[in-house]
Order: sequence, then structure tokens, then C-alpha cells
Amino acid sequence: MALITAIASQKGGTGKTTTAIALASGLAHKGKHTLLIDMDSQANASKVLLPNYQQIAKEDTIYRTIIDMQSLPIHQTSNPRLSVSPAHILLSDTDMQLTIARDVLPLNMAVRGSNPCHIPVLVEGKKLTQR
Repeated sequence: MALITAIASQKGGTGKTTTAIALASGLAHKGKHTLLIDMDSQANASKVLLPNYQQIAKEDTIYRTIIDMQSLPIHQTSNPRLSVSPAHILLSDTDMQLTIARDVLPLNMAVRGSNPCHIPVLVEGKKLTQR
């Protein structure tokens, strides 16, 4: 079973992205297959870990999982043990949609159904709510 760790705070500038990147990279360096799910609409973790981030379409980001209820998109980083499910700027629009829908089940199901070798899973973002 995967260990899922959330790094979240509504306040900006608290080191969420730095912590998530450092922790994910450290675990991968120690030999753990790790998946970092970037839930922050600024997508800084995605930009740091995926050099081709600017070419990734919104359909290949976490946006598709939250809004379209599709599978979790997983992109490989330069470290073969570290993968990222990238964020997209349109995530800033999902707060309202999630409030109306009151449903985070698509992400929960996608994380639990993703490749089981990705252990642990780190989720980074400003606002993460389990309902």
C-alpha cells in the first residue's frame, strides 16, 4: 500500500513546493519510486522537475483528473525513480468547481489506482480538502 503524504497550507510562502521537491527527490535518491502530485496552480514543482513543462497540454496534467475524471497523468523526470503528475494554471478555476461539486473522489481514486510502484505519493498544494 502506498504512503500518501500531503504538504499543504493556505498561506503562501511557507515552503510547500520546496519541501515537496526536496522530499520527493530525496526519497527517489534513496531508491524509493516516488510520485509527486502538483496541485498548486502556479505549477512550480512541475516546472522545476519537468524541463518540457511548457509543452505539456492541460489534458496531460492533474486538471484532467479533477475536472474530467480521467486517469492520473504521470510524467517521468530525469530521475528514473521520480515521477510527477503536473499542475496547470487552470487549477485556479477548480476551487469553485470543487466547491460546487463537493467531490474530491476522482483524485482519491486516481491516486489509489495509479501505478503501485510509486511509493510514496507526495501531494503539494495550497488547499487540499478530504471530504
